[in-house]
Amino acid sequence: MNQFQETVFSKEEGQDELSYFRNKLFVSILIILLPIGVFSYISTAITVIILEKWFVFYLDTAAIAVICFLFFNNKLSINTKKTLFSINLFILAFALTASIGLKSSSGLLLFMVCVLVTLYSGKKAGMFTVLISSICYALILVFHYFKIFEFPIFKDELFNVLLIVFINNILFILGTVFSVSFLIDHLHNALLKEHQLQEELLEKHKNVVLAKERAEESDQLKSAFLTNMSHEIRTPMYGILGSAELLKEYHKQDEEYQEYVKVIEGSGNELLDVITDILNISKIETGLMTVKNTLFNVNDIIE
Repeated sequence: MNQFQETVFSKEEGQDELSYFRNKLFVSILIILLPIGVFSYISTAITVIILEKWFVFYLDTAAIAVICFLFFNNKLSINTKKTLFSINLFILAFALTASIGLKSSSGLLLFMVCVLVTLYSGKKAGMFTVLISSICYALILVFHYFKIFEFPIFKDELFNVLLIVFINNILFILGTVFSVSFLIDHLHNALLKEHQLQEELLEKHKNVVLAKERAEESDQLKSAFLTNMSHEIRTPMYGILGSAELLKEYHKQDEEYQEYVKVIEGSGNELLDVITDILNISKIETGLMTVKNTLFNVNDIIE
């Protein structure tokens, strides 16, 4: 069973989501129907053998054999299995109708076939099944009315009664097929919208990640620029402070001259401290310097 599921569950390239889920639904129906069909076949076979309804026995045996063949055969394509499965149940439904009559569950079986075909093959396949059902019902009516072929089970049935029953069956099946198709179309549209929203969200996520990477790269470039500029500015500042130190040796008695030199030296040192702080911030942002958190007294700092 696992090998069977893996064979048909693999999504083909270019296959849309709706077709993929329809294939999964068909496989699920086949898996569920096999044990149910075997159990139903055993109970039905015992009954028809006792009643000597050999045509029904052969018919049910052929139907369950086809279902088992489709279940265990992994060489057939999924579309071929769908076609054979639909034809098998369709023939079974009309054969039971012709042999057992309107009192059997053949009408319900035909209704189930049309609905299942619509679910796992689409609206066109469902409508085609309804059309074939209408033709088969019409042939039964024509054969019965013109006595072309006698169906023993319909021998005592009035033509008008058969006509009304068959028309009601077709109309009921047709309405159900349209309803199921309408529901599937809306679910498919909702699935497409959800998929579109997911793609849009994924695209926005990619854009956000890209913008984040660009911002981080820009921040790193800024930090690297500040680091380089700090070094470039500090180099001539050392030259200015060194020159100011040399100027202090001249005109020592001139207080105004010495005051100007002190202004140059003090301003240079303050500017050097600012450059050092900028360099340290750049190192922290680039990860070249680690920050150590410690407790301190705010009042001491203010004083």
